[in-house]
Amino acid sequence: MNILNIIPLKRFSMNKLKTHTRDLRGKEVKSFGNLIIIILILLIQCKSEDRYYRPNLPEKLCSLGIIDIDDTTHSKRYWDSYVNKFFGHYILFEKSHQSEYPSEEYAPLREFSFSIYTEHDNIINYKGAPSIDNFLRVDLTDSLSFLPGEKYYLKASEKDSPEITAEIKATELPPTPLLLSIRKEKVAYTKPLYGWPLDRIDSLKSAVIKVSFYATNRNQFYVLLLDSKHSEPSMGSTIYESYVDFTVSQSNTQGFFSELIGLKTRHMSILPDGMEEVETPVFAYFIDGRQIEGNKCDITISTLFHGPYSVWQGPWDRDTEDYYSLRFKLISIPEEVYLFEKSLYTYQRTKSDPFSEPVYLNGNIKGGNGIFAICRSKDLVINLSPPY
Repeated sequence: MNILNIIPLKRFSMNKLKTHTRDLRGKEVKSFGNLIIIILILLIQCKSEDRYYRPNLPEKLCSLGIIDIDDTTHSKRYWDSYVNKFFGHYILFEKSHQSEYPSEEYAPLREFSFSIYTEHDNIINYKGAPSIDNFLRVDLTDSLSFLPGEKYYLKASEKDSPEITAEIKATELPPTPLLLSIRKEKVAYTKPLYGWPLDRIDSLKSAVIKVSFYATNRNQFYVLLLDSKHSEPSMGSTIYESYVDFTVSQSNTQGFFSELIGLKTRHMSILPDGMEEVETPVFAYFIDGRQIEGNKCDITISTLFHGPYSVWQGPWDRDTEDYYSLRFKLISIPEEVYLFEKSLYTYQRTKSDPFSEPVYLNGNIKGGNGIFAICRSKDLVINLSPPY
């Protein structure tokens, strides 16, 4: 804004104008001198032994457990040497630490224990060794019984940290997802090939899937996941299972992608030394049911399967994977999970911006950090015949 628009103009004689100018210059010199003094003070303080870090806060227990009581398949096999657990069948625990204080990072969990229970029954009681690594994953088996509509409680403790607790009520079943259409297509591969012949790796197998579901409960929240069954002809007839990355190309409801902590999937990437297997996080798509227009969510997703690992014409002049089916999973989640994942999504977007506002991690863990939830799900299995 022009300063002349907000300061009324006054008439000055030439002498008064010169005097006014000298006064302004004097003030500028004085202000500049004050600025130099402040900078010198800061430089001197920076050279002192004082460290301007966050205060060394007390350690707290963190937990992340989002349990899907309708998914009874608790493991996904991807090669004999790799077992990847399904979403919704594990719970994670970790003791907080600050990177400014490296001695905290590897502090073990001491005398750790946790339990999940209802007002009438104990679901699981776990007691660890006297000292275990500061990152614990407990896989939950199908023998554990969770009931719809029941309220569940979590309690965990560790020798050097305060006890944490949480309570949550199981969500309602989500609506049934409906398949509208599926289209197979090839898309150009545009990433660096590091000398691999362009005429042999020029396109990737992809599928475009249109799905809809009716949100009868406007106050429900949802998460979408996609996984697959496939074989590798060169590895025999074994059927493998793995998560599949996807994007949302069109939808009448806005959502966001967020990482599901604790889940990984495998890809084959083209690197300078050849094709190499890499492990990547699994991302899911989160939707606020209150934002769905007309109670019906229409969504179009597309997937490249495993990218360069499923090249249309690879260096072996053949397809390296045959996909037999895709599974579209619709999960109803509590609002607490939605807000927790929304804060993670916001943090990932703004963490490199020094001028962004602080991101506060929403959760329902009392005395610590994280989220505990019991969810419901429905599947839409899309068979690909012939295999793609």
